[in-house]
Amino acid sequence: MSVKNWQAQWSDGKTAATEEVMVKLTSQGLMITPSNSDSLCPRHWRFENLRSPDPITRNNRTALLTSTENPEHRLFINEPRFANSILPQAPQLGSTAHQWHLLKWPLGIAAAIVLFWGLTYLNIISPADRIAHLIPDNIRQAVGNNVVTYLTKDKKICSTKAGDQAFNKMMARLNQGIGNAEQYDIKIADLNIVNAFAAPGEKIIVSGKLIEEAESPDEVMGVIAHEVGHGIERHPEASIVRAFGLMALVQLMTAGEAGTLTEIALFLAQTSYSRSAEREADNHAARILQNINVDTRPLAGFFDRLINKEKSALPKKGQTPPSEKKTSQKEQAAKENEASWFDMVSTHPPTKERIELFNSTARPTTPPILTDKEWQALQAICGSKTNKKSKTKQK
Repeated sequence: MSVKNWQAQWSDGKTAATEEVMVKLTSQGLMITPSNSDSLCPRHWRFENLRSPDPITRNNRTALLTSTENPEHRLFINEPRFANSILPQAPQLGSTAHQWHLLKWPLGIAAAIVLFWGLTYLNIISPADRIAHLIPDNIRQAVGNNVVTYLTKDKKICSTKAGDQAFNKMMARLNQGIGNAEQYDIKIADLNIVNAFAAPGEKIIVSGKLIEEAESPDEVMGVIAHEVGHGIERHPEASIVRAFGLMALVQLMTAGEAGTLTEIALFLAQTSYSRSAEREADNHAARILQNINVDTRPLAGFFDRLINKEKSALPKKGQTPPSEKKTSQKEQAAKENEASWFDMVSTHPPTKERIELFNSTARPTTPPILTDKEWQALQAICGSKTNKKSKTKQK
């Protein structure tokens, strides 16, 4: 390394005045020797702290340097060979380092966007889920009320004295298993579908047809516990954000328009969750049922019937599709009954993994959720219960 002294001008960066100094390259940096012993000029700048507003090349005749130690100070060297001597010791002053410095932020942002997109695509992270937990409770309650109102308009909210007593008994036990202060508002509606779904603000709707088709109170309790799991994870709220974007969130926070709320209500009634969301709800359901000593195997049986219903509806090879067959009134009624199950299949697709989970967490229900008489009253709560033999007895 050259030990030559270089003439330079130093400035404090506050005034236009400059001071003649001598600069020497040492093993660790620039040794600056001012001509005036009273000068405020710094005596030493380390190589790693040197910076230059413009990139320096080996052919540069001049160089303007600053230091992170004294960022306001300036050192101007007008010597043809200085650049060639300083670059090996301070490569950050060169053009390559300057280009990287200019590109690192755009590249970093681009990499972050790609990573964020990848994690979101793989459902490792979900910004919608994060935003859903930020929605104020009063907004969630308002949206939930609108959803329930829309979906039950022109439909009966099922209620009988004996049926209500049985259902309230079931819900009191369910609330014991939830394990937090949130109490769920659960309504039974006379809908011609086999389904149940969660709405924002701890609201759940269960169709009367689902209760009619269930084979035991344990199945109904399991389905509702699963919907509670969706509510705990704020999946309905996240679905709104994911489908309608932040503008919908803004509209909801400012009371929203009737058309928007109607559209959201219809969407929630038809939406299906991702496998990871269903898995989360299943895990909550298993935990809740275990907390209150309710068997999880009936819920596994319920999902198993969904799979069999779906398979039975598919035409076999060489068979005329059901839509092309002429059907009697009785066959048409049976066909509609089969079709009603597909609402549950499409919005809560059953899988063997889910069935295995509920079978693996099984324990006997003690004590029984309802008596046989209470179970019959609950199944007849919508007033459309027909005589069913096996379904009036608990397993």
